[in-house]
Amino acid sequence: MRNLRKIAVSCAACLALSNFNMSYFAINVSAEVNEQVEIPPTPLIDDQGIPYYSYNGMLFRLVEKQRTDLNEEAWSWKIIGVEEGIPDNLIIPDKIGDYPVTEIAHDAFSECNVIKSVIIPSSISGVSYSAFENCLSLEKVVINGGEWIDAHAFYDCKSLKQIEIPVSIQEIDEFAFYNTPWLAEKQAENPCVVVNHILIDGSACSGVVQISNDVLSIAPYAFEENESISEVVLSEGVISIGDSAFAFEDEKCNLIRITIPRSVTKIVYTAFSGCKGMIIRGYRTSYAETFANEHGFQFEDIESIGTQIITEPVEKEQESGDFDGDGEIGVADAQNVLSVYTKTLSGGQSALTDAQRKACDVNGDGAVDVADAQLILQYYVKNTLSHTPTDWSELIPK
Repeated sequence: MRNLRKIAVSCAACLALSNFNMSYFAINVSAEVNEQVEIPPTPLIDDQGIPYYSYNGMLFRLVEKQRTDLNEEAWSWKIIGVEEGIPDNLIIPDKIGDYPVTEIAHDAFSECNVIKSVIIPSSISGVSYSAFENCLSLEKVVINGGEWIDAHAFYDCKSLKQIEIPVSIQEIDEFAFYNTPWLAEKQAENPCVVVNHILIDGSACSGVVQISNDVLSIAPYAFEENESISEVVLSEGVISIGDSAFAFEDEKCNLIRITIPRSVTKIVYTAFSGCKGMIIRGYRTSYAETFANEHGFQFEDIESIGTQIITEPVEKEQESGDFDGDGEIGVADAQNVLSVYTKTLSGGQSALTDAQRKACDVNGDGAVDVADAQLILQYYVKNTLSHTPTDWSELIPK
């Protein structure tokens, strides 16, 4: 059956390819501008008889999409690898012919030491496992959309200093940015590295760790093998604790206690592997107590000892236009505003915090939309690129 399936996929892919005008492919490149580029095709066949396509140093394959709408296109492009001729400043197209580019295969760009920068279009659903692992020359990554970044995605990219991550990314797996200058800089700012409300790394933490109020989830392996932490207090608002988040091998755990609020409703069973003797402190009848009882941890009732968990998030004031709160106003802020806006147009819920909503409603009309994104870009061009000091009041229409 597997061979029949391969033959069927191969034949269907060939049929899909035959629908193209074979004199050229139209490539839609998504970066600062969108343009149609006509290029000669290079259709190839692998050793299993499955066709693939070469463009700009990248190898693509047509794959079937899972569809919820029968009118939706059944095929999309998946990047499966690289070849000689890949540019150092790479822009991944968001469309080839009639079909969108939606996937990057695991290891697709791994150990490619030519690439210095890459722009990933919003058509890509996520960055797969080890997709850019050990790309030693990679310095800058711009991600324009998607929902997840898989484990080891940029692992050991020892030159990677700049990463633009949109607010649409809601899942970041273990060691995605391990051993990158970007992560080191973030750790220097705060040993608990948080991206889009996900605590992705706590390896630089020590002593008693208070998890900030804006964290919704603890990523897999975030504190794994950190022998320097003795106690962790999660603030109200945290919802989930990922796989091996606080795990240890050989029971070397020095973590004495973790305080878990009522808001936590999911803990992967391996979250505290090797933490023998650790105490879980929480509320009676909460998920924390249930987890402790089911997995053999001592439970301590938080109300019986008079301890309180921080319940109200304390958000710092953000400058107008500064979506990510990094103190700078730039292209990434405008892109994030657009990403949030397009998500709401398609029926999704806005993930904006109150501080972000206040900062990014630049024109004060009560909505965060395209007009605000345009104003943020204008502010950036005037003040940063043109070096012309300009106030918001000069840009906002009267």
